[in-house]
Amino acid sequence: MAVIMDRPHPTLPPNHVPPGGVPYKLQNGDNWVSLAQRLGMDPKSLIFFNFGTSEPKYVNYYLKHNVGCTVVSPDGKNYSFTDAKPGIIYFPSASSNFHYINEPFDPVVSFKVPPANNLFKLINHPQQPRTMGLLIGNFAVSVLFNKKLTAVVPFVYRQYIKGRVRVRTSASSTWHDIHPIKVPGHKPGTDWSVGTAMPIKQHEWMEDGKFDNLKVLRYGYREAPPFFLHQGEADHYRDPVTTTPPQTGFEYICMDVPSAGFEYRHVAKDKTHHTVTAVSAEVYFKGEVVELKDFVTVRTLRTEFWNFQGHFEITSRPPNALMFHTIPKPA
Repeated sequence: MAVIMDRPHPTLPPNHVPPGGVPYKLQNGDNWVSLAQRLGMDPKSLIFFNFGTSEPKYVNYYLKHNVGCTVVSPDGKNYSFTDAKPGIIYFPSASSNFHYINEPFDPVVSFKVPPANNLFKLINHPQQPRTMGLLIGNFAVSVLFNKKLTAVVPFVYRQYIKGRVRVRTSASSTWHDIHPIKVPGHKPGTDWSVGTAMPIKQHEWMEDGKFDNLKVLRYGYREAPPFFLHQGEADHYRDPVTTTPPQTGFEYICMDVPSAGFEYRHVAKDKTHHTVTAVSAEVYFKGEVVELKDFVTVRTLRTEFWNFQGHFEITSRPPNALMFHTIPKPA
C-alpha cells in the first residue's frame, strides 16, 4: 500500500519553525502518541502545532519533505520517524499559543460524497427521442461545517470533472471516443434538459462551472452565495443560523444530475453513418472545500473523489421504447 501524500497550499517551507517551538531530534522508536503523552498533549494537537494541519496526506508530505522521513509505517499508510534526517520536529514552549495548539480547529466536520461506482441510466432524449439517447445519473454532496464558525461564507465547495464517453457501432466491434464529450448537460436550479452542455476532457480536471465577468463559461459552479436558498434549488445551505436574511447555514448541499448524450447514428471519419449499438461512459468528479480570502484560495481543507459509470448494449431504439442490457466495462 502506497503512502497517501499531497502538497498543501500554501506550503510551509522546510525551515519553518512554529511560534515558540523548541526543536527536538527524533529517535528511533518515537511516534506522535509517545511524544504527545510526554508533553501531556493530544497527538493531533502536536501534529497541528508542527504543520498547521492534521490531515494525513498533508502530514505525510511534511514528514517526507520537511522532516526527512523515508521509512514507511507497518500499515503502509504513513511515514514513521525511523532514521529520519534531519529528523527535527518542534515541541511547544511557554511562549507558544497553547489555546491554538491544544484545540486545533477544523472548519469542516464531515464531507459526504456518493458511494463509488454509481451507475448511469440509459434513456431516450426527452426532446429528440427518435435520434438521441442520454446517460443520466444524480447525486448529492453534503458538507457539514463546524458550528463554532462565526460564518461559513469564506469556506466554499468547488467541483471538478473529467471523463470519457465511447460508442460502438454496427461497422465494427471497436469502441470510439465521442469528441467533444458534453457532460453535464444542465444548469443548477433548472431542469437538466434545459441547460447548455459543455465539453470535458478525459485526463484533465476541469472546473465544473465557471463565471468570468458575469459571463457563464461553464454551468455547475458550486459556490453558493452567503444566504439560504429555497428548497428545490440545485445548491443550497441548510440548518440556517438566523431566521431573517441574510441567512447562512452549517450544512451545504450540492445536487447534480450529470448527463452524457449520444446520437443513434454515428458519423465516422469517412463521413459514413453507422448505427450505434453500445454506449460506455466513465465520468469522474472531484470535490474540494477551500477557504477563500478576497476570492483567492488560502488553503484546501478537504478533497474527495467519486465516479459515475455505465456500459450498455442497445437492443432496440425509438420509435419503440429504448431497450438495453448492461455489459462489462470495455477494455
